[in-house]
Parts: sequence; C-alpha cells; structure tokens
Amino acid sequence: MIPGTQRIVGASAAAGVAIVMGLAALATRAEAQASAAAPQETVIAYRRSLEALKPQEATSLFAMDAEIFEGGSAEGRPTDYFAHHLLPEFAQFQTFQLADVVQKVAQSGDIAWVSETYNYSVTLKSDARQIEGKGVSTYVLRRVDGAWRIQMLHISSRRKTGSH
Repeated sequence: MIPGTQRIVGASAAAGVAIVMGLAALATRAEAQASAAAPQETVIAYRRSLEALKPQEATSLFAMDAEIFEGGSAEGRPTDYFAHHLLPEFAQFQTFQLADVVQKVAQSGDIAWVSETYNYSVTLKSDARQIEGKGVSTYVLRRVDGAWRIQMLHISSRRKTGSH
C-alpha cells in the first residue's frame, strides 16, 4: 500500500459500505411498498367486477374458506354469498358505480387488511330509479402461493337521505 493512502482506502471502504447499506435500505423500503400495494390490487379488481355488474368473475379473488359479512348478517362463504345474495341483487341493477373511494392498506407478512370508504350509486333496471348511499368495507387478505386472496370481507352501507 502506498504510504498515506491507508486513511483514504479506509474512508472509501467505509463510504462504500454506507452506500451499499443505504441502497439495501431503499430496496427493502421499495419492496415493502410494492408488496403493500399488492393486496390493494386484489380489492380494486373485486370492485371493478362489481362495477362491471359481473361479481361472479371475482370468485377467484377469494380464499376457498373466506367469510363474508354484510348489513349485520353472516353471509357465509363466497359461493353462498354470490349465489343467494349478490347475483340476484345485481340482476336488478342497470348500473352500479362507486365514487370517492378512499383506501387504507396495511400488511404484516402474508396478512394484509384494506379499508375503504366510498359513495355508491345504483340505477335499477325496472324503473331507472337511482339509489345513492355511502359505504365502508373492510377486507382481510392472505397471501397464498404468492397471490393475495380475500379471506374476510365486511360491508356496511346506508342510503343517503332522500335517496329512493
């Protein structure tokens, strides 16, 4: 080693380690942000299927043993909820739209939870009557084989005052 360079090499090595550690921290933070967004994408896909009036297309987004709660009732497994509640209800709709959606997402390992608040608007097929309201949904998701599945869904809503 050239005399006098020992300090420079030592300082350079320390700076290099600090840079590598900083980059690793940034990468870890980016990975955490990316994985936190993944559960939210499952919820968005579910919401899009509802707005397209095709809730049956969302069954693959649910875990096989998922539970659904709506309006103070335990609706059971997704297959029961879709067959006995959601499909008959949506058959009456000409349109279903969600607006002003605010989502919050959190994650711990392979479990995530997403909450949403929103306004909804439904136009009925029978008489083109419009129903408006506010809603809140809470989703618990579980990552299975790299894919986020809805494990539990709780929905609560109320009509806006003066809505038919």
